Amino acid sequence: MTMDLFSSSKDFLDEEPRKPKVYSVVEITRQIKFLIEESFPSLMVQGEISNFK
Repeated sequence: MTMDLFSSSKDFLDEEPRKPKVYSVVEITRQIKFLIEESFPSLMVQGEISNFK
């Protein structure tokens, strides 16, 4: 049994490069908010606020 290690690399090189997904600030903050709320449904934080005016 022989294996052609480079047969799939030709297909890979022939593909057009994918454009990266561009996210808006709203999309990012909405996703962050969702992830935090799902990870910490009930959260209490103790501490102090610095530089509060």
